[in-house]
Amino acid sequence: MRAALEDGGAVDENTAERSATPQADSEAPTFAGAVEAASAGSAEVELRWEPAVDNLTPAEAMVYQAFWSTDEGQAVRGILGAVSLPGATSVKVSGLPEPEGTFYFHVKAVDAAGNTFIIGRTWLTEFPKGSLSQQITAEFVTKLY
Repeated sequence: MRAALEDGGAVDENTAERSATPQADSEAPTFAGAVEAASAGSAEVELRWEPAVDNLTPAEAMVYQAFWSTDEGQAVRGILGAVSLPGATSVKVSGLPEPEGTFYFHVKAVDAAGNTFIIGRTWLTEFPKGSLSQQITAEFVTKLY
């Protein structure tokens, strides 16, 4: 740090220096996964969850990724359908390929360091033929993928 000469001839004697190293974060957040899935329109599903808990990232900074698949057991590694805003507790997955059928959804919590909690609930959601505008029902798939 350099001293600077001001207009009046005074010299800045500030010599305080500070440095810091960010705290390392290698611990994934704790997250139960989505707790609800509901129809949000034609070929669109809204997923809801309770906030994840992390050792360093506050709930309002946590981001969530929603994945989907048409194959049982593949939602964890499926197609990324949506990324939430920080602190959100729901997200809409739109653009599903068919307006009717069976879809599996999985939500992952991601902390500020990029650690991801991947174990959680996977939702099985069915769009029965001719019921696109109705509230759909979702049930837990008991097997964790």
